[in-house]
Amino acid sequence: MRKGAAMVPLVSRDDYLALLQSGGSLLAQLEAPWCGDCHEALPQLDAIAQRYGNELTVLRMDADTDPRLRDEFQLQGYPTYVFVEQGVVTASCLGEPEFGLARLVEILVP
Repeated sequence: MRKGAAMVPLVSRDDYLALLQSGGSLLAQLEAPWCGDCHEALPQLDAIAQRYGNELTVLRMDADTDPRLRDEFQLQGYPTYVFVEQGVVTASCLGEPEFGLARLVEILVP
């Protein structure tokens, strides 16, 4: 792995659905391989994953490889961030908010 590469896993839709069954808090970045903003966010996602440890599962999903994701989340662009609590989507946003993704997670994670 190259230096500075994010450790946040890229998972399939099926893996995501299995994680929902755990009932915990989850942050997913819906992305596409060609999306520059998605790649730029990886170090930030990794930092969030490290900071929140077992309190929050952080993952990535390639919505280009599974069109069901685009439909299910009504994607308008990439990256889209989805926050899930106890199996229910509680918030989502297109792109990183002006005040930062880390701050948004601070607000949303109990």
